[in-house]
Amino acid sequence: MLVAVVIAALIVFAGLALAVRGAVVVAQSRAEAAADAAAHAAVSYLATDARREALSVEGQLGQADCLIDSTHTTQHDDPGNTDTARSANNLCHDVLGVATAASDANGHAAIVAFDVSPDTRDYTSAGGAGRLVVLVSVQLAGPLAPYASFCHGISDSANQGLCTTVAWSAAQESG
Repeated sequence: MLVAVVIAALIVFAGLALAVRGAVVVAQSRAEAAADAAAHAAVSYLATDARREALSVEGQLGQADCLIDSTHTTQHDDPGNTDTARSANNLCHDVLGVATAASDANGHAAIVAFDVSPDTRDYTSAGGAGRLVVLVSVQLAGPLAPYASFCHGISDSANQGLCTTVAWSAAQESG
């Protein structure tokens, strides 16, 4: 009788472990899809915006910085003194809005890091127009997030995948 109870308990525990693992995989897939959607939406928007050349040039010259952290503030909010630099900086915020909408529509993921920068293969010493690269990192609630007391007490490394799920993606303009 004791053996049967132990075997039944092991089967239940194994089933729960498989269910949690499956939920973690699903959450990771949702996060990756949201990051991909955000990065590709940003690149698509850049391809149609007349200010993209200014962003490429000013980014190479260090006058426009499109590195945005989880608080959605740029690391360099002083866009320089030229109209072109201000236009490029405004484009950064517009592109972030497009990426945020795409991320939200694809899994309700929050953007925690966002970067639009010139492709290093196109750099020129005078700052010329070239392709842009978009990097996006997103975070969404993991399968155990509703159990706040469980999530609160575990380390960040153990938390990864259970309480929060993080993914990143990159997209580059063609050209």
